[in-house]
Amino acid sequence: MFEITGAQIAKSRLRIYLNHLSCRHFSKIPLSISYLGESAKNLNSKSRRKDCSAPYLSVQWSAQPHNILLSRKPGASTRDAAFEVLTKLKSLAPNARVFADSTADLDGADLTVSRLPTERSEKLTFVKHNADLVIALGGDGTLLHVNSLFPDGPVPPVLPLARGSLGFLIAKNSTVFHRHLEMIMLEHRLIVLERMRLSYKVKSHSSNEEMETRGVALNEVMIHRGRIPYVAVLDLGVETHHFTRSVADGILISTPTGSTAYSLSAGGPIVHPTIPGLLLNPICPRSLSFRPLLLPSTSTIQVSLDESSRAVECEISADGSNSGILRKRETLQVEQCETGFLCAASPGSDEAWLDDLVDRLRFNQHFDAGPGRPW
Repeated sequence: MFEITGAQIAKSRLRIYLNHLSCRHFSKIPLSISYLGESAKNLNSKSRRKDCSAPYLSVQWSAQPHNILLSRKPGASTRDAAFEVLTKLKSLAPNARVFADSTADLDGADLTVSRLPTERSEKLTFVKHNADLVIALGGDGTLLHVNSLFPDGPVPPVLPLARGSLGFLIAKNSTVFHRHLEMIMLEHRLIVLERMRLSYKVKSHSSNEEMETRGVALNEVMIHRGRIPYVAVLDLGVETHHFTRSVADGILISTPTGSTAYSLSAGGPIVHPTIPGLLLNPICPRSLSFRPLLLPSTSTIQVSLDESSRAVECEISADGSNSGILRKRETLQVEQCETGFLCAASPGSDEAWLDDLVDRLRFNQHFDAGPGRPW
């Protein structure tokens, strides 16, 4: 349950969002969220952008978080980290309940770890109504997995520790991780960066009814011709305005977080995660003048297969996972999700982001240059 105030938010909009949260709360412990140095405001991302440009938030639990979801990449590296985290939790919160996808290699830990339900719908329902906090051990893929567990509601605050192959979204400093964990358990608060998520759904032209294909994405939503040998002719619209027709292998619609993922490999720009916007990027377009676009975060992007397209259907994927099929006389609608992804942050996170571009993505470095030396 959230505590929300803010006189500048329209009363009707606030009432709608309060109703939204009342049926989608994820914690039995009351939780308030506010801007740093400001009073608590509406959690709806589209409304909040007018009040604050940088989505750094202060999370305050009314009591010590009790139910903790432990999400980790399988392997020995995260097993050792998990034992370390459970030992720390034992000293800070001995009565905490910890849940995980797999518990087979966690026998002997200081805290007992319960296994989540194996059936997906039961798992989603369980974490939606029980998780007060998520601890993620792994790489960027682990965060994408955590995001997929909350497809229709707010994501609890996420405390990550990099133990993966890249981990561009996750800090590798274990000292900072433990300091954050102590802040959560002893002071019941945490500073987070809200990363934008995308919401997508497919509608039929004939009935205007929503199809089964729908969900959320943290990095990107992709429409691709898949195994069909012909390029896809896609009609692109912004809001109700027809924008252009694309002849390409596909289209990427990315968040600022996703700008360093598939979109970057497709020639898109790198966008700081605090900049609100939707990145529209073609995949191997026939036209050399189709350049990547950064659209306002309030935009709704519409994608449909043109009747002239020899590709009769396209595959839809979200964050690298197959999500469905887009056929002719159907429209894929993508927009900013009402709830973001709350990930632990530290003072100086902007500087760390720039350092990661150089150290992990080798930004502007010569082939023969060492770390930190462009030439």
